[in-house]
Amino acid sequence: MNSAQPISAAATGATRSPLSVRDFRLLWIGETVSVFGDQFYLVALPWLALQLSGSGLALGSVLMTAGIPRAALMLAGGAATDRFSSRSVMLVSNIMRCGITVLLAALVYTHAVRLWHLYVTAAAFGAFDAFFYPAYVSIVPSLLAQEQLAAGNSLMYGSAQLTNLIGPAAAGALIGSAGLSGAFGVDAATFMVSIAMLALITSVGTHAARQQPLLEAVREGVAYSLGHRVIRSLLVAYAIMNLFLSGPFAVGAPLLAKIRFSGAPSLGLLFSSFGAGALTGTVLAGRIRRRQRLGPVLLTTYLAAGAAMVTLGLTWHLWMAAAALACLGVIAGYSNIQIVAYLQRETDPAKMGRVMSLIMFCAHGLLPLSYILSGAVTRISVTVLFLVSGMTVMVITLFLFRAPQFWQKE
Repeated sequence: MNSAQPISAAATGATRSPLSVRDFRLLWIGETVSVFGDQFYLVALPWLALQLSGSGLALGSVLMTAGIPRAALMLAGGAATDRFSSRSVMLVSNIMRCGITVLLAALVYTHAVRLWHLYVTAAAFGAFDAFFYPAYVSIVPSLLAQEQLAAGNSLMYGSAQLTNLIGPAAAGALIGSAGLSGAFGVDAATFMVSIAMLALITSVGTHAARQQPLLEAVREGVAYSLGHRVIRSLLVAYAIMNLFLSGPFAVGAPLLAKIRFSGAPSLGLLFSSFGAGALTGTVLAGRIRRRQRLGPVLLTTYLAAGAAMVTLGLTWHLWMAAAALACLGVIAGYSNIQIVAYLQRETDPAKMGRVMSLIMFCAHGLLPLSYILSGAVTRISVTVLFLVSGMTVMVITLFLFRAPQFWQKE
């Protein structure tokens, strides 16, 4: 176990709330406001793309344009986080994304925006996202004691999930009253709040011996992750499970809503049920101070995920589908906090950014393939898609997570 922890965090006392730590409190305030503002961007950008093109294909290509540099540069973002500091990388990324959002707001306000502007700004936004997210996950253990990590992550992820629930509705209302430029303007303003909070943080240090070439740093991070038995196994788990879960749910849920239930309102209920469950699970994880072994957490999570997918495939009752997703959300929210806290405790602080970027890459890198395969299976039947997904996940779970390294105490 890695025993290194910030002196300033340790001095606060492990039993105290993470919000009693000044720098964590600044981080939490800034990122909660910023994530709320992100919802305005995430609603406004697709709507703007549709207004300019009237094409779902164009909308998809704009989103893909953001996703490609985000995936391609994720490992470089982790290396940059380790070479400099998580605070510095987050600060630069937020400054640049704020500038992009201000530019979009100005283009929309002056009626000068064109479709090609969206491709350029989406690609730039995705590139800076790739640097921000590894730093975002890496900064918490540099501010808190190890015993505070679960509670701290619960606060960070819980506030993000809450804004995901309320933000889109607020964004839609603002777009209806003030237009798209107002939505982009709100996002830019929230970036400024985050920048100010990050600038006030003082306790995030840097690690020695980081001045190495980028590719060498990336290779070192990959070698370290593959050499750690649990991290290596988690990388495989994230890649495989997201291949069989993320695509089938993203493709299959809208089809279920259209074919079996009452259309768009039922789809919103399904997503909201999962989101509400995830928020509940996240809060619960933050209130439990004892450390959890990964084996029971992973086994329960993915067996529940497989069972929920099977339930979605077989049920014709909206309430049953919503209940299954709510239960899955509780388990997923709880396990996510436990897994992130484990990684933050066990990882060498000098390699934290690279490990987290690799985890994110494995979690999201197979999504395009998952989407394509899921779409192909739906040509047979959406029921077949959910049944194959759920049963495959449960079978893999029973083999993958029985490995001894998941059941050892820390």
